[in-house]
Order: sequence, then structure tokens, then C-alpha cells
Amino acid sequence: MATSQTGAKVTNGEKHFKILFVDDEKVAHRSIGGFLRDLGYRVLIAENGKQALDMLQKENGVGLIISDIRMPVMNGLQLLRSLREQKRRLPVILITGYGDIDSAAEALRYDAFEYLKKPVNLNQLLASIKHIEEFNSE
Repeated sequence: MATSQTGAKVTNGEKHFKILFVDDEKVAHRSIGGFLRDLGYRVLIAENGKQALDMLQKENGVGLIISDIRMPVMNGLQLLRSLREQKRRLPVILITGYGDIDSAAEALRYDAFEYLKKPVNLNQLLASIKHIEEFNSE
């Protein structure tokens, strides 16, 4: 068994790509989380950035984080900043219903892979995920 650059396990060419989805809205858990599960991804759910960081301490093989920006306790930008301060290079896709220039600039400054507006275009999200998977398999 091999491990990709992000820690996703690869067995006989089959990926077990694990995605940590961070959002405080249950409807997003069902819609985006369900969409990703239906495509065969292993999806973990956290309701805020702090919970996501706690999960990352316990879970191995997370290959991607998809996070809302506006959440209680710890928002998505704070989560991204914390990951980078810990030198964690996990790809992060940020999503928001309240996009503005300041949050987009901060996302870029902390090397977010993608910044998507809600409602999320699922085809665009999937294209970003596939791009990350291709990069990690090299």
C-alpha cells in the first residue's frame, strides 16, 4: 500500500480518498456531503474549524478539506491559517455565501486551492477535487 503526498492511501491503484467537509449547516452536510459520498468519496463531517482540527489529530489519510468560511467557534479562514501555521499542506477548498475581496485575498495569502461561492456548483467542485487527485497521484 502506498500513500499519496496528502496522505490518501492507494491500494492496487484504487484510491481511498478521504474528504473532511466543514460546515455548520446540516443542509450542506446532506447536499454536498451526500453528493461526494454518492461519488465514492469517504466524507468526514465537522461543524466548525476547531472540530476539524481535532478530527485531523485523530484521522489519518485525509486528502482534502472543503470548508465553509462563516461558522461559529472557528471559521474557515482561521482553520486555513491554523493549518498553514502548523505546516500542514493539505489542499483546502473554501466555500462561502458571503464572498468579499478581503476574504478572497486572505484565502489566496494562505494558499487555499479554490474559493467557491454558494450555492456551490457541484460540477466545478468535482473538477477541483479531480485536479487535486491527479496532482496527488503524480
